[in-house]
Amino acid sequence: MANIRESFYTKDDMPIRAGGCIFYRKGIQGIELLLINNTRTIYIKNKPIETLVYEDIGGKISINDNCIEDTIGREVAEETNNIINQSLVMSLLATKDYMIKDSFYHKSTKYLLYMVEANKEIAKLGTEDFGKQELGENIKDRTFHWIKLSRFKKPIMLNRRIFVIKELIINYLSNL
Repeated sequence: MANIRESFYTKDDMPIRAGGCIFYRKGIQGIELLLINNTRTIYIKNKPIETLVYEDIGGKISINDNCIEDTIGREVAEETNNIINQSLVMSLLATKDYMIKDSFYHKSTKYLLYMVEANKEIAKLGTEDFGKQELGENIKDRTFHWIKLSRFKKPIMLNRRIFVIKELIINYLSNL
């Protein structure tokens, strides 16, 4: 894989191979998280089952990324079909040091997740704004949804990297 950079590192020298973010907004109905709903294959008793799974916006670092924030900005732009562009993400991430307080590291996947408060432009976006396809990867039947924190707290299908840090995400958002 010549186009993949080996790693970036956390402040504690833990290797980062991928990164992403969850945008959240605070409103009258409480806190909501912007998540992707994708069809994934899961295995139950060794049988493949297609199911809808919620996931964050993110992916692997690239050789062209100079830091994990570049990765996150690029992935957000790609996965949202540039509805949320890289320069907007980079400007939001530049407002504070996310790696210190507003992030969660998943050791086994070497994944760094940032929790980013949506600005007004992002907070007003709805499911229909993103479409149902990631154009660059030709991924179809994926949709974006603002999920209420109260719903996120309940059992829902999450991808592995969010599932293992779900309680950390809940505690973080509950303490805002």
